[in-house]
Amino acid sequence: MRLGPRTLLAAGLWLAATASDALAQQPVITVDPEIPSAVRARIDSALAAVDPVSIADSVFVPRGLTREGALVQVGGTVIFEGRVTGDVTAIDSQVYVRPGAMVEGRLTVFGGALYGSTLATVRDGEEWVRDAPLEVVTEVDGAIRIAYVKPERPFPIEPKGLFGFVPYHYTGVNGLAFSIAVGLRQRPEWPRTRLAGGPVFRTARGDVGWDVELAREFSDGGGEIGVRTYSRIDTSQRWHRSDFGNSLRSLFFADDDRLYFEREGYEAWVSMLPVPQVRLRFHWVDDEFDSLETEDPFAFFGGDEDWRVNLPITPGEGRALGARVTFDARNSSRFATRGVYADLQYDHWGFGGDFEFDWAQAEARGYLPTRGGSFAAMRVVGGGRLGGGDSLDPQFLYRLGGRRTVVGTSSLSERLTGDRMLIANVRYHQALPSPIERFQNFYAVGLFDIGDAWFRGESFSSNVGVGGGVAFHGPVRYLGAFVAYGADSEEWKFYGVISPWF
Repeated sequence: MRLGPRTLLAAGLWLAATASDALAQQPVITVDPEIPSAVRARIDSALAAVDPVSIADSVFVPRGLTREGALVQVGGTVIFEGRVTGDVTAIDSQVYVRPGAMVEGRLTVFGGALYGSTLATVRDGEEWVRDAPLEVVTEVDGAIRIAYVKPERPFPIEPKGLFGFVPYHYTGVNGLAFSIAVGLRQRPEWPRTRLAGGPVFRTARGDVGWDVELAREFSDGGGEIGVRTYSRIDTSQRWHRSDFGNSLRSLFFADDDRLYFEREGYEAWVSMLPVPQVRLRFHWVDDEFDSLETEDPFAFFGGDEDWRVNLPITPGEGRALGARVTFDARNSSRFATRGVYADLQYDHWGFGGDFEFDWAQAEARGYLPTRGGSFAAMRVVGGGRLGGGDSLDPQFLYRLGGRRTVVGTSSLSERLTGDRMLIANVRYHQALPSPIERFQNFYAVGLFDIGDAWFRGESFSSNVGVGGGVAFHGPVRYLGAFVAYGADSEEWKFYGVISPWF
């Protein structure tokens, strides 16, 4: 590999700075005990794992060169163009990750600023703790102190959303559902209390519900206990489209891809992080269910006859005790290209209510990078009613179809309805040069799905969907256009996508 004059000069300066750092006496570094314990523990751990710690005004890893091992930067500026083989922790630093850079560990920034690039690779993910209340101070004797910055105490109540306006969704049973919500202002330090909510207005129905949540952290490791009370419109069909995408289709084309029911009651929960990347959650639900009629609200390009008829459910009271464990080792929760994710849920409905059954669901996802920024994403989901007994009531059934379950099939399809289900999805993103500067990543995408939902006594039927298209991904949004064919339904479907598949 040939290195140009600029790279050679940068390499020389970098090696000189590295040698100078090694020869210089490491100043004493202290961490203010007033810093919140969760942040302080992670900083202490990083400082203890690296010797010497970098306190230079700037650290530059040039393109084509490698810095071995972990790096902890206190203050100053860090610029990555080349490769770092370990974890990187920056404390009150300005961090620049340039296109083509690679961090083979995890990048964590406390305070300061992070200027990243989607054309760089951070193998184990990145985290920017923006509100970490700290700053790096150099004392008169040369010692370094990571000091606690006492946050200002503004008025404790603030409006939520946009000046108190919180939109929920636009649907065929609600029209626009929105809340006028206020709550406690969040503090940066632990422990914190979250209180937010208010009345929920439903324009097409002409009535008012409510949604209020109160939660309190009880450990600096991510534990929380909370309760939520509500009178809201719910659905079990979030499989097919995102809330935002379904609202747009409803508003413009009267194309609501869900079935709805009224749900009034409360939920209480406790959650914790017993080990890194694993969240454990227990919850109790007490609800009253009721049916809803389609209200045929306004749509720009659709009439009353275009709204889907909302089917009735089984009214009654339901109580459930459940648990959920989630393992998340993806490099990003918004657009994963590497890592694994697993989720297991279990609910027991009963305790004197009108519904009594056991339900469980398991999901596993894997993201495998290939050459040149391409990657494969795979998912398997299965679950439903456990044991025998009558079929579940309509509000608890699976109704598959649509782009997030089996492409090329109609959503809410009768042939894909049941009280148990199994689906498998594969998406392959082949990276291509982007024709649009705003979107750094451009992909040709291949799709393959197989799945079914069925009732007890029926057998699994392989419904297959295949297709392809193109997608852009930038700092803000994922956008795609795809066509898919349902082999069993013999249908072609077009999908406009504004979020990743799963």
